[in-house]
Amino acid sequence: MAEWSDKHDAFLSFNERDVLTHAGRRRMNVAQKLPVERFEVFDANRRAAKALAADADDIAPLEEMEKVAKGRKKGNGDA
Repeated sequence: MAEWSDKHDAFLSFNERDVLTHAGRRRMNVAQKLPVERFEVFDANRRAAKALAADADDIAPLEEMEKVAKGRKKGNGDA
């Protein structure tokens, strides 16, 4: 187990992270809530971005049809 701890500390040091020498400062319930809350924010942003992308995919063909329709109106007015 000590070998695992040494490898873990070396990994953190290599990646320029602080190696804790104590139990930490957060209580367990806070440590459990924090990632859940952050994921909820991330997930909401991800869903919003996905909805915007879907809307853009839906709007593109409609805008193309609008351009075609405007082109036909201009063509009929000249005749």
